[in-house]
Amino acid sequence: AATHESAVVETVRVGERVVIGPYCVVGPDVTLEDGVRLHPHVVISGDVTVRAGGEVFPGAVLGKAPAWSAALSRVPAEGGAVRLGPGCSVGACAVIYEGVTVGRDSLVGDHAGIRESCTIGTRCIVGRYVSVHPDCEVGDRTRVYDHTHVATGTRIGVDCTSASTSPWRATTRSVPSRSLRIGSEGPPSATGCRLARARPSSPAFASATTAPSRR
Repeated sequence: AATHESAVVETVRVGERVVIGPYCVVGPDVTLEDGVRLHPHVVISGDVTVRAGGEVFPGAVLGKAPAWSAALSRVPAEGGAVRLGPGCSVGACAVIYEGVTVGRDSLVGDHAGIRESCTIGTRCIVGRYVSVHPDCEVGDRTRVYDHTHVATGTRIGVDCTSASTSPWRATTRSVPSRSLRIGSEGPPSATGCRLARARPSSPAFASATTAPSRR
């Protein structure tokens, strides 16, 4: 392993050809498998495993514990392991909370947030500035594009596409793993669904989305 002199590495579970960049902080319960690369200022704490070939870009946080406040309408779940599958990439300043599993060869974009108790499938894309709230599931090969808000408890099936290409944020909820079409952008696929742009005033938008949940 190649570890920068400014990094703080408390774990001994570090594989071969691992690169740990400047000012990274890696806790004692972390496992970094062969070929993992941590860019500068990455923070990893708690029971976190980054499988072989994973890459975490500058400023990302893995294993973050949820904060509690009297202002919250719920009590956040605490604890739980974080598992990043082989070949995963976590973008700059992304935050992955406790109890999250990300399947192999998936991409979490810059500034994305995945809250506690979520499962992301294999070969998924979670775009930049996406917010995935607690207890969500995203099926294999699904793409959740930039600035999408995924409300608490959402289930998105396999081979789905959530497209948010307009100034507002799309909110998806309770999406089954079957064909679904929202708005007028493209036909649904045979195996998955397409969440396309729809204006807030349109019936499609009103019937297919919900207000963001209060945290």
